Amino acid sequence: YQRRVHGGTLKEGERAPTKEDIDYVKDLSLNAIEQLRKWAPGHLDFLEADWMERLERLRREEEEKERKAEEEAEKAKAEEEGKKRAELDAAEAKKRAEEEAAKADAEKKKREKEAEEKAKKDAAEKEARELEEKRRAMEEAKRKAEEAEKKKEEEESKKPKALKVFTYAELKLPGSKLSRDEIDYTRREMHLSDEEFKKVLGVDKAAFMAYPPWKIESERKKVGLF
Repeated sequence: YQRRVHGGTLKEGERAPTKEDIDYVKDLSLNAIEQLRKWAPGHLDFLEADWMERLERLRREEEEKERKAEEEAEKAKAEEEGKKRAELDAAEAKKRAEEEAAKADAEKKKREKEAEEKAKKDAAEKEARELEEKRRAMEEAKRKAEEAEKKKEEEESKKPKALKVFTYAELKLPGSKLSRDEIDYTRREMHLSDEEFKKVLGVDKAAFMAYPPWKIESERKKVGLF
């Protein structure tokens, strides 16, 4: 302690005195000086003043060191807290950024899914419309074909059916051996060829059919075709 008080340096293994150490040495020194003053009054005043001044200077130095150490500790603590806050803020910012990115990605996927579903729905509706139009077109074509076929059948039915041609001798009654399956009994004369018809009845078929019914029947009886 004496080397430290008088401005000396510490040797290896020695520690610097604390403020408590200095106060303790100061008390011891004051007690020692008080005892020496009893033995030699007036001779130790300069020693007491110098000793006390050195101890006070040492105490102030130690207090300054402690103050600086405290300031350094506070500064380090503040820096550490600032660093932790910065790390927390960075982590929070990163978390928010990740959450926002995840939210944006989810919204994007949702929009893409909705667009895909809409496209599928539109495609299905379009296909359904096309199928319906095709079905209607086929039904219309079928209806028109049926109408055309029906009209054709009606027109064909209006036309006189072509009858099988037989000779006058085969058709003349009595004596004809032709069955009802072979000829039209109601129009026996129509089975004659055009040439033989005119020869037998004196007119062509068109003129004959223009006769009134009573005359047709009369002419048929005359030639044996009724």
